[in-house]
Amino acid sequence: MENANMKKDSLSLFFLILIFALTINFKTNTVAEGWADTKEFGPFLCYSQFSLDSIQNELHELHELQNRICSQLHLPAPKQQIELYFFKDAASWTAWHKQHLPDTPLRRALFIKPDVIIQSDKTRAQVFTYYSPQLAQDLRHEGTHAILHTIVGKPIPIWLDEGLAEYYEQDEKIPAVAKARVQHQTIRPLKKLEKIQTMGSMTADAYADAWAWTVYLLEGPQNLRHILPEYIRDFQKKLFYSSISSRVGKVHQNPDAALAQFINAMALPEESDMTDSFPPISSQSVPDVHSMPRPSAAPSQPSAPPSAQPAKRPRTLPIFMPR
Repeated sequence: MENANMKKDSLSLFFLILIFALTINFKTNTVAEGWADTKEFGPFLCYSQFSLDSIQNELHELHELQNRICSQLHLPAPKQQIELYFFKDAASWTAWHKQHLPDTPLRRALFIKPDVIIQSDKTRAQVFTYYSPQLAQDLRHEGTHAILHTIVGKPIPIWLDEGLAEYYEQDEKIPAVAKARVQHQTIRPLKKLEKIQTMGSMTADAYADAWAWTVYLLEGPQNLRHILPEYIRDFQKKLFYSSISSRVGKVHQNPDAALAQFINAMALPEESDMTDSFPPISSQSVPDVHSMPRPSAAPSQPSAPPSAQPAKRPRTLPIFMPR
């Protein structure tokens, strides 16, 4: 009887130790890492230093963006989760980046491919960013990279990857640099964009050109809109596939002129509508990380996600800078 009680006590002690160890491990993976809030939102697994309720609209928009990308490019929904990490301000993000990602460029937001993962599951894409007025814009851009990589399973050509990210980021806006390049007839032919092999070659002009060709192929003539979805499908399945420029050439004899005409035909606001919203374009480099402190308190009641798609707005002119 005494031996039975000792075994029972030992078993109880074992389970107590196990529960304690699991609790410590959980705390290490959340609180100790500085994440005050966690939440699953569609395919996104979110970790944040502040309440995620305060960015509910941004998360809802990102989920809707994933649905839009899959629908427009004829892609399946992501099978893997995508991890999102939110820092409370630029200083917190900069300090964490310096410690954990010293060999990567310091930007306002960063997409990390699964093969260089540093947090948890090495099969998941990750996005790191911080609370700023540009949070929604940054999530759309880096989120597009993460969604595409997760679904396709490998990096798509650089110009197309950045062109799609800019396209889904802009939210009905025309990059000012793209408009200027069309007006001066300096947008490079698609064949030259396809030759870009490194991110170092993606200048502001290259981003603008990539955006212009992407929006043209997705919103231009109906007989061109099948090209990008079919190319990505062939690329994903590792089939023998021709370049996008050769596919466009089979449909249109002079795509460069058609592109310029398409961009010029886009609806633009009056000059007075954008004078106060955006500074003039500068050739100087603009840093991606800014000291933009988070508001002292999160909103007490986050606004509800939109129940319907907003009406299509006139396109406006944002500043367009390389990332």
